[in-house]
Amino acid sequence: MRSLRLIILVIALLPQLVVAFTLDDKLADADQESRAVALFNEIKCMVCSGQSIHDSNAELAREMRIVIRKEIEQGKSDQEVRDFMQQRYGDEILLSPPLQLSTAILWFFPLILLVLGGFTLRKHVQSKHK
Repeated sequence: MRSLRLIILVIALLPQLVVAFTLDDKLADADQESRAVALFNEIKCMVCSGQSIHDSNAELAREMRIVIRKEIEQGKSDQEVRDFMQQRYGDEILLSPPLQLSTAILWFFPLILLVLGGFTLRKHVQSKHK
């Protein structure tokens, strides 16, 4: 009796599982689809850590892919789609955020650390040779 309940449960959930694992509907126009995929690789999944929506299986990433495809179907340019996504989610949505005063520290911090490390290493080496 218990195994029968399990079989019924699996059969009842099967359609939902199939829907969950189907691939996204691609655009009929190959040029539009390639533009969409290029944009998918520029847009960060807000659920996954540092992963593009192209590589993510998260539901939010799937929904974002659908939105991007709809925007492209409506004749929007790649920049218009990027702008739309930035307005909706902020600059953090882009894997390569734009250089602005508010993001300058993110862009230049590694360089500043490298320069400071070089000066520190130089002083340390000079003090050892005296």
